Amino acid sequence: MRYKRIGETIAVALTSGDEVIESLKKICVAEKIESGIISGIGATNSAEIGLLNGDKRTYTKRTIEEDIEISNLTGNITNKDGEVYVHLHATLTSIDKAYGGHVFMCRISAVADIFIDILPTKISREIREDGTVPMSL
Repeated sequence: MRYKRIGETIAVALTSGDEVIESLKKICVAEKIESGIISGIGATNSAEIGLLNGDKRTYTKRTIEEDIEISNLTGNITNKDGEVYVHLHATLTSIDKAYGGHVFMCRISAVADIFIDILPTKISREIREDGTVPMSL
């Protein structure tokens, strides 16, 4: 994992074996980032994604263990329970199929280019009675 701060943007270069969420959390802690916007592309051969169920408390998950492109990675950085929370969604594609949803884990197989646009205000999340965890604005 390598990264470079350019003003209020962090350019992140991940390589084979780097786990996306873990890497982004480390950068946020090191750079004291409390809120931000994430976008990226890359390649993975090991990912876990999910779809939020109607009960708003559980996910149906799918593990993907094949060479596949990260054609879109988007999300945000907020604070949950006093810690950095990286919330990502992705579209993962091969030549003949696509998967998408909430990202629980994504290990890079080749490279990933990710950008973090830092926001000037801390944004937190709180669990509601219905199980959802929206941003507290």
